[in-house]
Amino acid sequence: MFSSPRRLPRLKPGLRRTSVSSDDPSWYFALLKLTVKYKPSEATAVLKEAITAINHADEAEAKGTSHDDRTWFSVSEVFSAALLETDEYAVREAVSSISSVDTRVQVRLALLRVCLDQLRSSKPVTPKRRAA
Repeated sequence: MFSSPRRLPRLKPGLRRTSVSSDDPSWYFALLKLTVKYKPSEATAVLKEAITAINHADEAEAKGTSHDDRTWFSVSEVFSAALLETDEYAVREAVSSISSVDTRVQVRLALLRVCLDQLRSSKPVTPKRRAA
């Protein structure tokens, strides 16, 4: 498994050379999670590659050449506030390039959930006092 942040740059080219399908988005989302943690400056590039893989998977499903049950898409584990903090506009642009409307909506809702969770955890809730 992954034991060192120094190995991270070798994962992406290695992914392309493997016998597993390079269009499988789950590999890119696993790489994205690690990239956000160890190399945030490269996270948007990996996100764009993951979006490309999503689009290829959607095209293959539409053509009937692949049965995709969306098990690769665990948005709650992949998207974090750290991803948005790297480059909000690049993330927004990448998400807008998702060709499937359903998938794009899922991703946008996941990002919204991450933002709301971050706001909830950063602001303590204080009850309003009634005027006597």
